[in-house]
This record gives sequence, C-alpha cells and structure tokens, in this order.
Amino acid sequence: MMHVFTALLALWSATTWAATPASVRRGELVFRVHLTGTVVPGDVFRLKSNIEGRVESVTASSFTWMTPDKPLATLAHRELAAMLDANNVVGQRPDLEEERWGSAYRPAPIKCLEACFVLKIFAKPRTWMKPQALMFEAAKSLKMVGRVRPEDARHLNNGMDFVFWPVRNPSRRLYGRIARYVLDVPGENVTPGASFSLVMGPDRYFDPGTEWEGELIYQKIGDILLVPTAALIEHDGAVYLPVRVSTGPTVSGVTQVAGGVEEKRNYLILNDSELNGSERLELPDEPLAAPGAAPAATPKRPAPTIPANTDVWEPPTPGEEDPRSKTKKPGKAYGGEDPYGGQ
Repeated sequence: MMHVFTALLALWSATTWAATPASVRRGELVFRVHLTGTVVPGDVFRLKSNIEGRVESVTASSFTWMTPDKPLATLAHRELAAMLDANNVVGQRPDLEEERWGSAYRPAPIKCLEACFVLKIFAKPRTWMKPQALMFEAAKSLKMVGRVRPEDARHLNNGMDFVFWPVRNPSRRLYGRIARYVLDVPGENVTPGASFSLVMGPDRYFDPGTEWEGELIYQKIGDILLVPTAALIEHDGAVYLPVRVSTGPTVSGVTQVAGGVEEKRNYLILNDSELNGSERLELPDEPLAAPGAAPAATPKRPAPTIPANTDVWEPPTPGEEDPRSKTKKPGKAYGGEDPYGGQ
C-alpha cells in the first residue's frame, strides 16, 4: 500500500510541476475592484400610541415596507372598546357596533407619514395602550454601506456603476451607482481605505444585516496581447517570457535558432533548480536539418588527379570484350627476346 501511495505522490508532483505549453492570445484586460459591505437601516424612528385605548388589529409585519395609505395598526378609544365588549357579551356583532359608534369614537390608525420599513413590532392585538406607549420601530430608508480596500480606494469615485449581490444568494444581482464616497482619515497604524453608501427603497432592497459583495470595473484595455502572469519570469528588473523556437545545428554548446525570435532579443538562462520539471536541450555536435527540411546530401569525394599522357583504362561498353582479357605471352612483354638472355 505504501508503494502505491508513493507512486501516486510522485505522479501528482510531476503533474504539478510539469511545464504546460500555451499560446499568446489577443484579448481584453479588465481592471476590477472587489467591494463588500452590510445593509443598515437609515433614519430610524418610533411610532407611539396617540390615545389611550386598545389595539384592535395589527396589519404590519416586521421587515416589510409599508406605504402611508395603509395603517400599521388601529387603536379603539376606551369608550368604544367598552361598548364593543358589552355588545359582544349580549351577542351583537362588533363590526356593526363599531360602524354605529364610529362617528363618535373613531378608531385611531397608526400610520407612517411616508413609506417606511418596519423593523420591530411591540403592539399586540387586544392589548391596552397608554398614551405615548411604544408600538413600532421603523426606518425611512435602508442603506447599503460599502467598504473599499486601501489598495483600491484611488480607483473609485462618485457616479461609478457597479454590480452587487447578497453573499448567501449570489444569483440575485442588482446594479447601483457609487454615492457619498468618502476616503478614510489616515492613521498611524491603519492604511486608509474608503466607504460609500447606496440608498435602497421598496422596489429593491436587502434586509438589514445582510452581508453583500460586489464588483466594479474601472478600466478596460482592449485588443492587446495577453499571457498568464505565471508564465513570466522576473530577473534584475527585467521580465522574460519563455517562447517556442525552431533550432538548427549545434557546435560546442552553441545552437542555431532558425525561427521564433529576432536578432538582439534578450533572453534568460535558468538554473537547473528553476526548470520545474522541464529538461535542457541536448544536441550532438553535428549538423542537424531544420524541422521539415529534407536530409542533407552526403558530400562527394573529389576525383583523383590523373597526369597527362597516361593510359587510363575505361570500362568496356556492354557487349564488347574486355581488352584486359587479351593478355600477351610472358616472353613478349618487352617487344622481343630477352636481350640479356644469352649473356
């Protein structure tokens, strides 16, 4: 089992550190700022009873918007509540009695003067309330307060559009515009960032306490060449990009570069420890054909120099007799008898 684990670990390491080929592409570079924040109620106020009476109904719910034309609750005057209770005992209908005595003891509605967001409800039906007793807590607005990181603060300003969403529901995306943008006051131990707020209304809002995040695009650069930042190597203030080249022959550790770079292009030589799984190119010291080229022809040896007036044998024409087959007799090799034979 240990051998299997070791093999898997070695395979993972090789995959992690192996070089990955890629291509330079043309595209768009987008500069983004990440935003975060929380929703808080704005202009909080309280609604109190204006008479002494009994709560007959509560029509509002917490964490909802209410319009001025809809009462949050109704209060019955003390006298009207007593008559309703008495008639209820003898079997009369309370709604008829309320209509009958309503002109004299009109129920008091509890309303917001403008659209409000109900935060808390203290009133309960059929309970008695004294004058100025607390019934509701509400807010005139909800504010989405945003925070900007110190490194991004200089890129934002009022009037810039952004997109945002609840952290727990990223699919619900809304759009807003930066307003009330304020830079933080620099401190001794704090790098100043910035903050802003966005007023939310009944048509679109998040509940108070909701954590949200968003994104703002402050610059775009289009139609440029792009590579992954991980592909770049920095050395002595210069940046290098390993690129693919085609090679020719190698002699004494120097190789011809047939294509992929131009003359006077700077390059970087990496140490063995910096190759991260790649291997150095090793070529023998002999001419090599460029990729795709035909093999080089074998050089011909030069023809030997033949002195003038030399009887050179030429091979016979097919069908003819080889003149070398007509050999002479031994005694006739010098044109006659041996002149020294009789001595």
